[in-house]
Amino acid sequence: MSLLSLPNEILLNYIFSRDNLTTTDLFRLMLSCRRLHNVIVDSNQLWMSKCSSRWIEMQNQLHEKKKVVWKDWVFSQRVIEEVKYAVSNLSSQCYPLGKLVAPLHSVENWIIGFGYPNFVFDEDELHELIFTETIRGNLTLSHYASVAFKRLVTCLQVKNLNTFMAKPESQKSLLEAAKLISKWFHFNGNYRNKTEKLVDSVEQILDKIAERVKQLVKIGKSEDLKDILKCMNKAVFDEMSFRVYYNTDGVEALNHLAASIHKVLQCREGYQEVLCVIYLEVATRDENHLQTYSLFVQRIVEGVVDVFYISMFSRGFFDLPSIHPSLINQPACSFEVLFGQMLESVVARDKRLCLLHPDSCKANLRSSIRLVCVLWPVKVNVIENAKFFLEVDDGVEDAYRLLLSAEVDSNEPVMISCAQKLNSQQSQINEAKVARHRVPSINYAVGLVMFHLHRDAQGLTRQKQCVILSWDECFREEVCRRKWGLSFEPVTNGYRLDQPFYHIIPFETSRYWRFAILFLGKVEKNLYVPQESLVLHPVGIYHDREMPRIDGLCIFFELFDGRRYVPNAEHRAHFPDDNAAALSLIQQI
Repeated sequence: MSLLSLPNEILLNYIFSRDNLTTTDLFRLMLSCRRLHNVIVDSNQLWMSKCSSRWIEMQNQLHEKKKVVWKDWVFSQRVIEEVKYAVSNLSSQCYPLGKLVAPLHSVENWIIGFGYPNFVFDEDELHELIFTETIRGNLTLSHYASVAFKRLVTCLQVKNLNTFMAKPESQKSLLEAAKLISKWFHFNGNYRNKTEKLVDSVEQILDKIAERVKQLVKIGKSEDLKDILKCMNKAVFDEMSFRVYYNTDGVEALNHLAASIHKVLQCREGYQEVLCVIYLEVATRDENHLQTYSLFVQRIVEGVVDVFYISMFSRGFFDLPSIHPSLINQPACSFEVLFGQMLESVVARDKRLCLLHPDSCKANLRSSIRLVCVLWPVKVNVIENAKFFLEVDDGVEDAYRLLLSAEVDSNEPVMISCAQKLNSQQSQINEAKVARHRVPSINYAVGLVMFHLHRDAQGLTRQKQCVILSWDECFREEVCRRKWGLSFEPVTNGYRLDQPFYHIIPFETSRYWRFAILFLGKVEKNLYVPQESLVLHPVGIYHDREMPRIDGLCIFFELFDGRRYVPNAEHRAHFPDDNAAALSLIQQI
């Protein structure tokens, strides 16, 4: 007898409710066919029974609440388990590069809907899910939690963007599109704190602007449409000083901020397309006065209300009925026309800025190109964009995914380059799993806080605080400038090359460097230095958490024990003798 031939009551009460049938089994059954999916997903009692057998304490707490959707709660627990397991294992998979070289398939599949298509996480839920107290206290886990968070949020954003693009044109809200683009730029690009929550106050701010317009209309005592629009102009452009973004100062960060409606509402400066959406939304919120009028948006981001011409560059409307009569019957501007034009401008400006500041602007250009590829994959230059992604340190996966989605032949040069880079990354991971044992000439150990002695431009000897990342028995040309995805500057003038050399990560704790790193973007260069230029720090200085994160520390060290940085499990396995050597050196002080 087939399972599908049984009545729903038999399936639920005698088969699916059996104790040996787990929640995992239920999710798999849901994917087998539409009927079983509907039977299982709609049975709140079935999910509650599974909760009571597995999460007794939590089930008792939730049972007191009314209208608990048990299937959603069970699914959230599954995702929590998947994410925690994935984060805890990332270090062993990604060491020593500290970045993902393969997708988080087990977690991504749940987020994008293969596991349970009716459940959707938002960024806040993912943030709380990943950044638990246990993870925050461990440098390595915190690093990989950030890596996972960025990947999963990007995965979720791609899903939401694809869902939006699949809607009929009549159901695509320009405000929803603006918020999706804003979220993309918040979590992608060259921002230092990419795990910071995005506070979605767009609706509240728009409501406040609309309320101010109503107050001005009430003060003016006129319900004529022209007077209402004058009130809108006064509120939006005069009182709140919204203005079009021109990027005359060349600051790369402002380009993406000006395309993000969340930031535009705070900074009052943005692309004309975003200002147009704000103007539209304020107008539609005044239902008493504007509900009988149509507001249209043209390709050049201008519109018409009744017979009044609207222009963001002209700070609102002006009366030109005789010059633009044809605009009255124009259809509403599509999402693709409106934001396609804006994103073309964003990418173009990112490219210009990348020529001026290649090191700091590549991440922003990568972010904007990726967004265009997600929204309109058939319109992008696949080969050109893939080549650009390959130039970015961690962009090889973006290049590979883009090439696969476009079904590029494996014999294409760019595809061959992509495969070679992926193989190179895997080779570095494999090499780092080979233990390196100490030799008598090595005086120091990984994780020790040191002073690096160097001469400044005036010839004076200075000392710089640093942490030892790795060592070599002698100078090695092949790793003196690049190792494990990090850049180093070799220091060799006046030193013997046959002595041990160390890869060090310098850091400063002074207020000046805190300001320089946070606001000026200055960072200390990693160095490859000879042993005779190093001196053991007498007490050890902790790079506190208020300082910006230094690339490398979190990838290789799990905590600071009060005297040294303690290598994580993978780094200890690579330098198995250094833990005892470091402790011995500290005890001798």
